[in-house]
Amino acid sequence: MAAFRTCSRYSCDWAVGANSFAQKRTSNTCSNKFEPTGIVQQKLRISLSRMKHLSYLLLILLLISSCQQTQTIQHSKAEAASRVARSMIGQPYRYGGQSPGGFDCSGLVWYSYKKVGVKTARTTKELRKQAKKISRKELRAGDLVFFKGWVRTNHVGIYIGDGRFVHAPSSGKKIKIDRLDTGYWDDHFKSAGRILK
Repeated sequence: MAAFRTCSRYSCDWAVGANSFAQKRTSNTCSNKFEPTGIVQQKLRISLSRMKHLSYLLLILLLISSCQQTQTIQHSKAEAASRVARSMIGQPYRYGGQSPGGFDCSGLVWYSYKKVGVKTARTTKELRKQAKKISRKELRAGDLVFFKGWVRTNHVGIYIGDGRFVHAPSSGKKIKIDRLDTGYWDDHFKSAGRILK
């Protein structure tokens, strides 16, 4: 009987120990269920923060891309206007003229830009106000070049690149190309301007 009790006692002790171990495992398992929740929440916050920053970055890139596309379109229109002006070479000068039958200087600018869908001022004075002032070094096809007379700025032409511009010179002459860096035009150059900014 003693041996049986001892075995029983040991069996009970083992059972108690096993039960205790099981309780500990259960306790640990339960606590482990809660630990990942905090980690997941932290990772979620980090992910949301990264997504927010990524969204801002994408928005900035889209805005930059949009601006570049707009500038490209405007530059293309300015170049197209310069080609229109070149196509009028040989047409007569006519005071107040703004059609292929005859142009004055500002009439040529007005007509050339109108043909590419851009509205401009009609006089040299107003064109100078409308155009954004740029340096001579910044000139590109389609920009305007202004020249001074005895008292004021009274002449305008359309730059076509390589130091050249198209203009309607004066009564009795025809639309032609001249260079900015030679003779009268170099001496009387006043400023340069850009219609499409």
